[in-house]
Amino acid sequence: MTISFLATTERDLIFVGSDGYQMPIHVAVGAPYANARTEGMEKYAACLFLTCDDPELTTEIFGGDEMEALAAALEFIESFLQKLVRVYGGKLTTPDGTPFDPAGSMLLKESRRLASRNA
Repeated sequence: MTISFLATTERDLIFVGSDGYQMPIHVAVGAPYANARTEGMEKYAACLFLTCDDPELTTEIFGGDEMEALAAALEFIESFLQKLVRVYGGKLTTPDGTPFDPAGSMLLKESRRLASRNA
């Protein structure tokens, strides 16, 4: 079954390997929805995401509700980008060359720090 994908948020990045090799990376997340389309998972909410620029290669990720499915998609993309840097020993940049931290910006890191203090 072909699932139509419309990104609600997306980002283009460039992975720069330790040897200078450059590879474009496109990540995108669609809007979450109540009933997954994967056979056997229809009772769960889901969200589509991409880790490339081919909309035919979306992945459906699941959650107990739409918010959880969205959080799962974002967490997967963050983990994917962090692993890419860790395993291949390079770095990520935006297309204009600005460094990109897959663990999040200073603002996101501060938000996480504050949330962990209140947990």
